[in-house]
Amino acid sequence: MLCMLPIAEISILLFIHTMGNVPLGSTFSIQYLVITISSNLTWKSHITAIVSRANHLLGFIRAVAGGASTKAFFTMYNSLVLPILEYGIPC
Repeated sequence: MLCMLPIAEISILLFIHTMGNVPLGSTFSIQYLVITISSNLTWKSHITAIVSRANHLLGFIRAVAGGASTKAFFTMYNSLVLPILEYGIPC
């Protein structure tokens, strides 16, 4: 089944897939191996999710290592936050 959706004077083709005359649901993004793939193929939703996770862990590190040395802080950062930021980046 094919639908035309007029959005801001732009017509978007929307394919509605069915199985046994029952329409299947659709989604605008999906996570595959922690990388978010959106329907418009931009990185915005992926970057937002990664930054949110990194900020959450940075808050945790600040709370736990409040009076710790700089070396201890960087050790925690390198082991907890940096892998999240670097995951999926080609070498």
